[in-house]
Amino acid sequence: MAFIAALSSLGRGALTATIGLAIGVGFGMGVAAITGRPPAEIAIAIGYVFALFGWLLGVGMWGIWSREWFGLKPRSWRTEGWQRYFTFSLDHKVIGVQYLTTFMVLFLLAGLLALLLRLELMSPGQDFLGPNEFNTAMGLHGIIMVAVAVAIIMGGFANYVLPMMIGADDVAFPRLNALSY
Repeated sequence: MAFIAALSSLGRGALTATIGLAIGVGFGMGVAAITGRPPAEIAIAIGYVFALFGWLLGVGMWGIWSREWFGLKPRSWRTEGWQRYFTFSLDHKVIGVQYLTTFMVLFLLAGLLALLLRLELMSPGQDFLGPNEFNTAMGLHGIIMVAVAVAIIMGGFANYVLPMMIGADDVAFPRLNALSY
C-alpha cells in the first residue's frame, strides 16, 4: 500500500508535468509564430518551464505551499518511511537525499552522453550524429557535469549536513529550501 501511495505522488507529478508541457509547447508555438523563428527550440524551452511547474504542483507543492497564495489553508502532508523521498518535502535531510539521488541519475546520463560522443568519434565521418546533434550532446554533457559538480553535490551535502553541524533543527527558510530542489 505504501508503494502505491509513493507512486501516486509520482504519477500525479508526471500527469501535471505532461499537461504543463502541452500548455508550454502550445504557448511556445504561438511565440514562434509571432516572432517568425523556428518553433522547435522555443517550444521545447517554454514547454520545459511549464512542465517543471506542473511537476512541482503535482508532487505536492500545491497542497503544502501554493494553497496559501490564494488564501486557502495548507494541507498537512506528513509521509513516513521511504515514501517521503518521492514527494514535496520541507525536511532538509529529505531534500539533501533528493539532491544526491538526482546527482547520481544526472551523472549516469552525462556518462551515457560521453559514451555516445566517443562512439561517434570512433571512426572518421558522421556515423549517426549530425553536426547539430553532436553539438547538442556535447553541450548537454558539459553542462550536466558542471551542474552536477557545483550545484547538486554542494547543495545536497549542504542541505543534509549543514543544519546538523550547527545544531539547528532545520534550515532558516524551509519552504524556500524545498523550492530550491
